[in-house]
Amino acid sequence: MDDSAQSIISSLHESSAVRAPADNSPVQSTSPEPTTLTVVSQSSSPSAHERASKVADATPAENNAQTKRSSRPTDPMIVFAYECLRREFKDLVERKPADPTAPTADDVHRMRIAMRRLRVALRMFRRMLPRAAKDFRKDLRSFARALGEVRDVDVHTETFRSFAQTIPAESLADVGGYELHLRRERAEARNRMSETFGDDRFDELLAAFAAFLEDAPSAGAERRWRSFKVSDGVDKYLKKSLKRVLKLGRKVGTEAHDKDLHRLRIRAKRFRYELEFFASAYKSLEKAAAEAKTLQDLLGAHQDACTASARLADYARSLRKHGGGPMPAALARVAEAEKQKARDVRHSFPAEWRRFERSVTRGRIAV
Repeated sequence: MDDSAQSIISSLHESSAVRAPADNSPVQSTSPEPTTLTVVSQSSSPSAHERASKVADATPAENNAQTKRSSRPTDPMIVFAYECLRREFKDLVERKPADPTAPTADDVHRMRIAMRRLRVALRMFRRMLPRAAKDFRKDLRSFARALGEVRDVDVHTETFRSFAQTIPAESLADVGGYELHLRRERAEARNRMSETFGDDRFDELLAAFAAFLEDAPSAGAERRWRSFKVSDGVDKYLKKSLKRVLKLGRKVGTEAHDKDLHRLRIRAKRFRYELEFFASAYKSLEKAAAEAKTLQDLLGAHQDACTASARLADYARSLRKHGGGPMPAALARVAEAEKQKARDVRHSFPAEWRRFERSVTRGRIAV
């Protein structure tokens, strides 16, 4: 690649923590100033994050002993639920960025997944948990949304960067405007994330959740749910979730709306996490979880393509609105390539769905 080609895409390799220019000011191509994602308190006294880490690591001795072995179908479901919550919470704490002032795209991605898994666990076990669990789910959602906005732009950036590397030198000027537009979007998303995580609210939430898990379940909760076993949980939770996935997936045809495929992706992803939770008691569920992940990944590729197409369409409208003319030919090719990706996924979906359905409708969770 020649120097002119490298200059167009080089900024996409820079630190993702950038400062967005004012709406009416030109986007500068100079090196961006980092914004700060203030997650860990720098005071000398123990921070909320440190307290959360200590509680996540220092579980009661009996709980440590239980997490060292696989769960059993005859275990009380209430104990299993809290073991699951502890594992997912510990993973979330450990996914905090090593450098909180400049989280990488991978940091954002991993933290988002950990937060999503914890929210799925809270949702699945909600009937057995205290009311505070509902508030935790709600509070986590706002942080997850901020991470999701950044992740969406990062995914599109990576796709665009790959495309930019294939553009002939004479066409690079056509994508320069969009590259700067994309930088602005990335900066704004990062700044919103910094604002969301910029005070002590997240650390306080972690500390409160750690306290929520400490010494749980209570003796009263164990007595109330003692007859509800892990095997009963499979019937109540997994089979119900599977029915929802099958009902939605069987309605999806070649002409299905993009939103239907998106809803199925969300359901499949949630079902996959639930399968992985219960796989500690039923190893046979690991195969079904792998099939659910394959389906989720396929539908995720469709959603990424749709999101990219929508971003490019919005950019084209902004060009026309400001008298900039039609979308440059190079970007039009990107838009068409994304639409083709979505069509390819739709073409592949029936065969993948049949594999998934065969896998999950046999064995322990057959409905």
